[in-house]
Amino acid sequence: MKNFVEKVVPKIIGTYLNTLSFLAPELAAEKALNLFSTPRKGRILDDQKKFLKSAIQHELEFNETAIMTYHWKGQGPTVLLAHGWESNAWRWHRLIKFLKKDKYNIVALDAPAHGQSGGSKFNALLYAEFMNEAAKHYQPKIIIGHS
Repeated sequence: MKNFVEKVVPKIIGTYLNTLSFLAPELAAEKALNLFSTPRKGRILDDQKKFLKSAIQHELEFNETAIMTYHWKGQGPTVLLAHGWESNAWRWHRLIKFLKKDKYNIVALDAPAHGQSGGSKFNALLYAEFMNEAAKHYQPKIIIGHS
C-alpha cells in the first residue's frame, strides 16, 4: 500500500495542480507554494532526544516563532550546523562528536517547522532569513549546511 501511495499520490497532486493552473493560475500557485513549504513534522526518537539534551538548549525568537538551538561549548571557533528539509539537529550527531574532540564551539539548530522548533512553514527564503539571524546571534566562523 505504501508503494502505491508513494507512486500514485504525487501524480494525482501534480495533475490537480497542472489542471488548476489553467483554470485559476493564482490559486494553483498559492496551493503549490503551500504544499512545497509545509514539511512533515518528524518524530525525534528517545536516543536522539538524549543526545540533543547533552547540549545547552536555547530558543531564538524569529518571526514570532521559537527556533530551537543546541549549543555544545568549546574553546575553538564557533561552527553553526544547519540541516535540510524534514530533518533536525540530530542529523549532525556524528560530526558533532568529532568537532567536540577538537574543542570547537558547536551550535546546531532545528529549522523553522522542524524538530523542536515552532512554525508550520519552511522554504529557502525563510531559512536564509533565519540563518542570517542565527549568524548574528552566534557569530560563527564556520557554517555547514545540508540538504
